[in-house]
Amino acid sequence: KISFLLIIISMMLIAFSCKNEERRKFESFDAYNLGVKAVKSDNLDLAVHYFQRASLLDPNFVEAKLNLANAQFLSGNLDDARELYSTLLSEKQFDPRLLFNLGWIYMLQEDFDTANDLFLKSRKSDPEFYDSEYGLANLALARNRPELAKFYLVNYLSDVPDGRWTLKAETILASLPSDISEYLQFPEDDPLPIDPDSNPQNPDPVLTEPVEKIIPPKVDTEIPKVIEKDPINPAKVVEPEKPKKPAEKKKTVSELILEGKSALIDGDISTAEKRFKEARSKDRNSKEIPLNLAKVYYKKNKLSDEKKYLNEYLKLAGKDKPDNFDLAAGFELIGDNSRAIDSYRKYLASNPFGENAQKAKEKLTELDKLASEN
Repeated sequence: KISFLLIIISMMLIAFSCKNEERRKFESFDAYNLGVKAVKSDNLDLAVHYFQRASLLDPNFVEAKLNLANAQFLSGNLDDARELYSTLLSEKQFDPRLLFNLGWIYMLQEDFDTANDLFLKSRKSDPEFYDSEYGLANLALARNRPELAKFYLVNYLSDVPDGRWTLKAETILASLPSDISEYLQFPEDDPLPIDPDSNPQNPDPVLTEPVEKIIPPKVDTEIPKVIEKDPINPAKVVEPEKPKKPAEKKKTVSELILEGKSALIDGDISTAEKRFKEARSKDRNSKEIPLNLAKVYYKKNKLSDEKKYLNEYLKLAGKDKPDNFDLAAGFELIGDNSRAIDSYRKYLASNPFGENAQKAKEKLTELDKLASEN
């Protein structure tokens, strides 16, 4: 009888515990949604209170922690926000946006080296998270490196012609001196000199947005959408609406390629690169696009990118494992005769009696003659 009674009591305690845990989750969701309303009413102090309560009631509620960090950031409590973002990363709630937000805080606090590392990690963790380029551009401006800022802004606008920061990136780019030189190589390892008199010019963090809704007991760990800081009044929270642009007809892939070729002929390399990349985002199966991008990077003397897009072209042309003869023929197509000669020679050195050996010798004779004439 005693054992049976103990079993009944244990079952009652378990049931009470489960019910209590479920109640705490619902209370946590209620606090979360009140925090959402506080954000939309520009009452950040109240939002911090509710998001803190939601986090305490349910320590596994990731969105509550994220939005608590966001609210602390917007309230100017950078140290608290930095600690919360760092904790989320240490708990393996990994996302390039967290690295980006954390990097932006370090940039505001003028720890430029740490900010640079975090922006680069954000970029490497997801090569298609192009906001990293925008962050690196602002960091370059803070360090008085306009040519480096131009490099990142041009890259961002090329990769994201209609992104979250496009209008701001275009405005910043237009404000830069027109006579600054273009940065030709990716400056990941380039030490940036610190200008003690410079500060980030009103940077805008990528912040996660609380979404007002009734949330089921099961916590969804997906990170919500973003909210921005108003570029005129940083203390004001605004809704994440995309900038409205006049309606315009979207260009076809053929039109973009044609514009790119025209720009290439005119020597407008930047426009050519932008058009070909936009075309490539619409069509990944066109051989013509990577071939033209290889020409662009040959003109820009970016040899690694030149070879990268040439390999992409050869793969689309059916050369999954191109040898030096294939590469040499490709280099000829884009006008890089010096690398074509080098590749033909490498082919003959390793394949003196290969099926393309005679053609390689003829091409070498032809190219050497052309080089001597020039």
